[in-house]
Parts: sequence; C-alpha cells; structure tokens
Amino acid sequence: MLTSIHGISYYSALLITGEIGDIARFKDSSSLVAYAGLASSTYSSGGKIYHRSITKQGSKYLRWVLNQWTRAHIKAKPNGTVARFYSRAGREIIRL
Repeated sequence: MLTSIHGISYYSALLITGEIGDIARFKDSSSLVAYAGLASSTYSSGGKIYHRSITKQGSKYLRWVLNQWTRAHIKAKPNGTVARFYSRAGREIIRL
C-alpha cells in the first residue's frame, strides 16, 4: 500500500492511484517517469547528447504530488535512500 511509504498520505495515495491507473499499462519505469513529465529533455547536436530540464509533459498532478512527497520524505529521513539518490543526482537537498 502506498501509505506505508513515509510521506505519502491517504490523499496523496488516492491522487497517485487515480493518475496512474493500472500500473501494468507502463512497459517500464522510464515510461512512467515520462508520463509524469519528470524525464529530462534531450537533444543532440554535433554528435553530442545534451540533457536539459524536465519536459513537464504529462500529468501535472502526478508530477506535483511526487515532488511534494520527495520534499516530505527528505525532511523526515535526511540520510535515507531517497535523500542519497537526490543528492547523488547533483541536486542540492532542500532544507525545510
């Protein structure tokens, strides 16, 4: 159950479930990330590939709730797996 994940409330779980629907419709995690609009935009020029900010295409509600969950989770567990991943991805951890 989603509410067993620290930082996901009943409302958040309903929103995530409502926006995703049947999880089996996504072939892999990359497809779900793209659906949420959290995938980085990419383009290539001169044989090089560039990654830019997120595309923001897809479900704005799912993107919003996942961002809120991330902030709450990092605040509650600053040394947890999510915080380490967030830090390793080159982002500054937001001090709340």
